[in-house]
Amino acid sequence: MKRRKEDIGYIPKPLMTLQTKVRLERELQVAEEEAKDAEQAIGSAGGTDDWHENFALEQAYQDFDRRIKKSLRLRSLLSNVEIIKPRQEVGEIGLGNTIIVQYGDDDSEKFTVLGEADIGTQRGWISFASPSTANFPSSVVPPTVTLSVVFVK
Repeated sequence: MKRRKEDIGYIPKPLMTLQTKVRLERELQVAEEEAKDAEQAIGSAGGTDDWHENFALEQAYQDFDRRIKKSLRLRSLLSNVEIIKPRQEVGEIGLGNTIIVQYGDDDSEKFTVLGEADIGTQRGWISFASPSTANFPSSVVPPTVTLSVVFVK
């Protein structure tokens, strides 16, 4: 049975570009290698002795815990991804549209509206859930327009 948005416990697919997915897959590989190294450090620091009396062992356990959680979070995020494709529609701004926002006569900035995981992958990529998008005319965010859209790609 396929879950719908209306169902209790529905978890939406993470939205991201292919470029972000590739970046996160690389991060996952590094995180898994770091978790293996951290697990080996537990053995080097004293095995399964009473970790309350062994500061190095306590630190090794905490390091392993932090690294394994990062690895599990990335694996979960990448397990059911929906890829955002560039849009050419100009009737309304939505996921995948690139827009140019004109601030004054000479000052403008280019943004591409994408998913939350895309933040930080490339300059000018912003999330549809970002506070910055609150002023963009769109069907994705509330239509509060205080900026003029010069170009939608």
